[in-house]
Amino acid sequence: MRPMGKTKCALLDTDFISKLHIIRKDDENRLIDRVLELPGYQFVCHEQIAIELGRQELV
Repeated sequence: MRPMGKTKCALLDTDFISKLHIIRKDDENRLIDRVLELPGYQFVCHEQIAIELGRQELV
């Protein structure tokens, strides 16, 4: 059991992020946004993934 208040770390891979980015109820409600809001988690990814996601947001 984890002590209360400890943050859990989750590594997100490219395929997982891509699929969650596509799955959405509408343009404003992507599943990836809901996953990133999970309490008690800190999400990390490879630096290149962050760069590519930034490019997607510019388009």
